Amino acid sequence: MPSVVAPPSPPAAPAEDHFGLALYYQRVADFDNALAHYRALLEQNDASAEVHNNLGLLYEEHGQRDDAVKQFQPYDRVQEPLPSLRKDLVRLVSEAHRRRVEAFILANNRAEGNAPGTIKAVARMWQEAV
Repeated sequence: MPSVVAPPSPPAAPAEDHFGLALYYQRVADFDNALAHYRALLEQNDASAEVHNNLGLLYEEHGQRDDAVKQFQPYDRVQEPLPSLRKDLVRLVSEAHRRRVEAFILANNRAEGNAPGTIKAVARMWQEAV
């Protein structure tokens, strides 16, 4: 008879490492604990697009689509710029231009909260780089 294997223990982390713990609990499908840590993070910083995005994914994984959509809103402006994402996209477009091949940027609202705003910012950065 096969033995039952318990999930790994949560990572050793200070109590205030809500982000690491939320990710861990999300990974092991412990909805309630993940939710508690994401809520604690939002109490500290309600403007964090990364936390709202991850919380939206958690809700989506748990079948709570309406709650997920609320976390991804509003879509009318960039919520939190992601400089490393933008630099990577500019590098991709620059390399495609150098090789004289087409490059397409596909963005969704989950990246920064407003796909058109993200693409506009990347286009502006690329123009400044060339």
